[in-house]
Amino acid sequence: MKIRKICSSLLASIILFTVCVFVGCQSQPTETPSEITTIKVRDFEVYNPDFMSLQMYKYFGKIEENTDKQFVSSGEKSAKFTLLGSPVYAGPSVFIPLYSTYADYNYKDLTKIDKVVMSMYNAEDFDMPITVNFEFFDGTETELQKFTLKSGWNEISISFDLDWLNLFLNVKDCSGMNIFFENYSLEGYTLENCPVCYLDDIRLVGRKGEWVEKDSIVLDPYEICGFEKLYQAGVVVTTSEDSSKPLVASIIGEENGIKPTEGNKMLKLTFENGSVGWPRFYLSDKLMEKVKLSQYKENVDDYYLCYSVYNATASRAKISTGYYFLGGRGYAYAEDNYISAGCWTEYSISLRKLSEKCLTEIDDNYRFFIQFDSNLPAGTTYYFDNFRIVKR
Repeated sequence: MKIRKICSSLLASIILFTVCVFVGCQSQPTETPSEITTIKVRDFEVYNPDFMSLQMYKYFGKIEENTDKQFVSSGEKSAKFTLLGSPVYAGPSVFIPLYSTYADYNYKDLTKIDKVVMSMYNAEDFDMPITVNFEFFDGTETELQKFTLKSGWNEISISFDLDWLNLFLNVKDCSGMNIFFENYSLEGYTLENCPVCYLDDIRLVGRKGEWVEKDSIVLDPYEICGFEKLYQAGVVVTTSEDSSKPLVASIIGEENGIKPTEGNKMLKLTFENGSVGWPRFYLSDKLMEKVKLSQYKENVDDYYLCYSVYNATASRAKISTGYYFLGGRGYAYAEDNYISAGCWTEYSISLRKLSEKCLTEIDDNYRFFIQFDSNLPAGTTYYFDNFRIVKR
């Protein structure tokens, strides 16, 4: 079932947001050394750039220089975070660039880095949860890693699996790192009494040996993604406007009597804490490069893009399928799809129609995304399977 109309509410770009790194007018930064041991990229001893290049969410609270040696892991200073957030929006977050023309440093190539280590002091008498991820210049992000700050000093070590990340990210083009905190404004705190923590000595630990890229993506004829292959768990990219309400993706087998449409696995998408904004998921650029839609452009009347979706809610639901192409702005075409509850529904669109609606011929730069409604109840779940090209 589908209704063919353009979704007028899809006014946002496919990229949830793009962070602008603090940039000056100097020459390009020095490249990351080919081999590093440990590099300290922030010790907060110098206000500019250590503080100046931090980008905090506008409802963060405050970030200040600290000179109280109790809260300094080395040197004379650290960063004091007064954590508040907004009762209407999200909790405090701060972006730490790994690349700056102004300060002349370039650590955007994660293949040179084994892990990021930082010292944090929790000044409260209760545990303080934080989440951390990496963001890239094309707007994509890694999944959130969760940590707990105990009272006093904590050493936070953030590692990553390059082979996994390389399935859906440009691992040599990382713009920086996000740290997300709890939204303490929801607990009745004010700026005068809200929780405080300190950050000091952010270090990059070098990778031993050279990382060799693996070509893991292998497709069957007409396949886009059927979720049967191990690497396919790493090509699903999700976006959400609020880190506390992520769209959780997992590859599973049969569940609650729901069977995959083909093979033994399918994609499960769950809004564990409900939704906000216009959450989406899409398949990685590296996968779509392998699909090579250009091979069908001489016979677009014969081919269709198809997938199956199962609505596990109690009533009919709307999702939107949007299309865009690399180099374009925003989306080029989108449809609202109304999905019945409790059954599999097949979505299908001819490449001819897609070409006409997007006003450009089918080529390898085509991409698509699935978008969901805002304010979905906690626990809302959908299943997807068998993204493919069908010849008719």
